[in-house]
Amino acid sequence: MKKLLTLALIALTLAGCTSIDCSIDNTVMMQVRIKGAADTLNVSALRGGEADTLLYNRGVSTDSLQLPMSYMQQTDSYKFVFKDAAGQVTADTLSVSKTNEPRFESVDCSPQYFHTLTAVSSTHHFIDSVVINNSQVTNHVSSAHLLIYTRRSGL
Repeated sequence: MKKLLTLALIALTLAGCTSIDCSIDNTVMMQVRIKGAADTLNVSALRGGEADTLLYNRGVSTDSLQLPMSYMQQTDSYKFVFKDAAGQVTADTLSVSKTNEPRFESVDCSPQYFHTLTAVSSTHHFIDSVVINNSQVTNHVSSAHLLIYTRRSGL
């Protein structure tokens, strides 16, 4: 009887454990490709009334980068600060409108948020234009989501 009770207890214990391996980092990143970038680039997230968050610091000759997106905001805003070899600094603001779609792998794991880019706008001090290349932002990046053309890109 003790053996049967012990086996039943072991079986219940094993059945109670899940084997789902939750992702440690479930942040979905937006891939940005920059055509004709400046010599140095800084990117900050503008958080409306709160302190800006530096996302990318002193990138040298950067032509692509990944930016995190918010989970609940309908629009994310980023400040791009370009610096050329002569030391001239130019700043632009990029606004990305999007939808937020929660994705659940398991009740044991926190959700991931996928996004669909719906519109994009920017100031035009150094940035010439911005194009949505791939509107689906998921954890499987196949191509750049945004293409940023600068005044130095030779359109």
